[in-house]
Amino acid sequence: MYGGYAASRLSAHVWPDQVANYEKVFCDVVNRASQSSKEIRQEYRFSENHTVALEKRVSHCKRLLKVASYLLGHVAGLDDVVFNQCAPRAQRALEDNPQFCDTFESLSSILKDLWSNYGHWPGPEVYDPLKELAVKFIHDSGLDVSLTPEGVWVKPVDPFEFCF
Repeated sequence: MYGGYAASRLSAHVWPDQVANYEKVFCDVVNRASQSSKEIRQEYRFSENHTVALEKRVSHCKRLLKVASYLLGHVAGLDDVVFNQCAPRAQRALEDNPQFCDTFESLSSILKDLWSNYGHWPGPEVYDPLKELAVKFIHDSGLDVSLTPEGVWVKPVDPFEFCF
């Protein structure tokens, strides 16, 4: 996520109008993530295949965090620009899908913090807040994620009720 944020932020001055493309993709992904919950729940009810339902939900969460990182980086790279004014369609998508707002705000804060401290990072643990945010976002979407020494374990909190 940070790589996309940094690349978009650095290139924002070269092509400021790129925000329209990032905004379109972001809105499409937000809308698709919201719509897909019904499809995933319905598919799960018929197949009872946890693996497919979990893979689809995690895929939507990853995609949303990734495209949000690009959009946030581009807007931040335009300097004194307010997100609401620079990306009004994305702002409306967030308002229409409030379940994403806290994650979006947290992601913005974490990425800005990483950017401002770049060059003074003690080690890879600087990415821990991003990892924790991703785990929380996936959990809030209806999946329980556990990080163990053996790996990552994912299971439905309630397979019939995804948050989005």
